[in-house]
Amino acid sequence: MKKDLLIPYIALGAICIIWGTTYLVLRIAVLHFPPLLFVTIRQLLAGALLVGFMLLSGKTLWPDLSHIKRQAIAGFFMISLGNGLVAWAEVFIPTGVAAILCSLMPVVVILINTGINQDERPTVPILIGVVLGLVGIMMIFSEHLSDFYKMEYQIGILMIFVAVLSWAGGSVWLKRRGNDGNAFLNAGLQMFFGGVWLVPGSLIFDDLSSVTWSAEALYSLIYLVFIGSIVAYA
Repeated sequence: MKKDLLIPYIALGAICIIWGTTYLVLRIAVLHFPPLLFVTIRQLLAGALLVGFMLLSGKTLWPDLSHIKRQAIAGFFMISLGNGLVAWAEVFIPTGVAAILCSLMPVVVILINTGINQDERPTVPILIGVVLGLVGIMMIFSEHLSDFYKMEYQIGILMIFVAVLSWAGGSVWLKRRGNDGNAFLNAGLQMFFGGVWLVPGSLIFDDLSSVTWSAEALYSLIYLVFIGSIVAYA
């Protein structure tokens, strides 16, 4: 393996393992804590810690206002909708179903890219990978078809699809307009503003009278802040 490919492959493996576990940990958390409030706290903490570290360590400087606005927009689509709706959906659907549906995101990215830029067509290996992935998703998801009669299950599925579309659209938009600057600072800003945008949603939709800090919620928060957000997302 070429040396210049080693780090990307390590990063890919880490994301697959870490993000694969975040769906389970998130499911545990939202069963013991209001989902949108949980994501709000998680992303605010993770974003503030990462941005603070990057600035205090002198690794980067505070960006201009236009750059911050671009990261805030990306944070709304990728974090507020992309992550917030997944957390909310996991109140209604199993962890495995949420993870399977979220794995459709690369397909949506390809479709959006093709629609926006006709010259940016997917290669044959990418198409083969997408087809194999879709076949696997359909095989696994077929086990859960009997649950579709439940209204809450349908709502959860719809939330996941909106989350996938938002994350994919935000990714494509960010690649084209806001992917300059320090990548770690950008990730921190996206997470922080993603948490900010979720505050009104939490106030409206969460049952805040049920807020209690159980051990499950606290340990899930610690894992998702440091491992799921700061490490994996950055």
